Amino acid sequence: MPSSNGEVLAELLDQQIVPHAPKYVALRAAILNMIEGEHWQSGDQLPPEQEMSRLTGLSLGTVQRALATLAEDGILKREQGRGTFVAPPEMRLLDPWHLRFVAEEGGEALPVYAKALSRGLIEDRGPWSEFLDESESESEFVCLRRLIDINHEFACYNVFYLGANRFRRVAKMRLSALHGRNFKHVLAEEFGVETRHVSHRIRAGRFDRAAVEALGVKRTSIGLIVDMFGYAYRRRPLYYQRAFIPANQRWLAPGV
Repeated sequence: MPSSNGEVLAELLDQQIVPHAPKYVALRAAILNMIEGEHWQSGDQLPPEQEMSRLTGLSLGTVQRALATLAEDGILKREQGRGTFVAPPEMRLLDPWHLRFVAEEGGEALPVYAKALSRGLIEDRGPWSEFLDESESESEFVCLRRLIDINHEFACYNVFYLGANRFRRVAKMRLSALHGRNFKHVLAEEFGVETRHVSHRIRAGRFDRAAVEALGVKRTSIGLIVDMFGYAYRRRPLYYQRAFIPANQRWLAPGV
């Protein structure tokens, strides 16, 4: 039986090595197994790269490549001058209705993760005010900006709007409390308002500046722009969302 994490890692690596396959892929899989097996848990520091090279018998470049791919996927967190750590578990968005993607028609929905970038009150008017402010009584709107990660394959930029008269408190919620939250659940649990109906409109077009910067894509990028409308009882406007979806290989399959 292995007596240390280093020995466990070496044993798991031996199980993953396949002839002619890149060794960094095997090391990546072994590290994932270490985390899933709770040998390394959230916040734990991994051995230094040189030590991991010694433990596994792999080159330093192979170790660095494996760690880099895991960091890109958000599984590890690399801190300059400190080392490499197991990242906290991401908050998965449960029961997505709008940004719901599948690998193939009729397939299961892919995992979705939401990271809140900012929230606050705005006075600007636009498509959101046309939808939410039927009586023109709203002078401000709650605006929440998020990155929506689809199965760690690509990200969408999402902007969510609410009328401030009723939902002003959302603008003061901690960002960390908004990560991974499905807002139809927030509205139901914290305000007692159920989302009864939804609708969508979709077009292809260039992304606006905020979406380009958030997604790190070219200014000339073209993708899907999806407007999403949420309604409460008796079709009363509840929320408005807009999402910018870059080109990808997945099917968009909104729920109902």
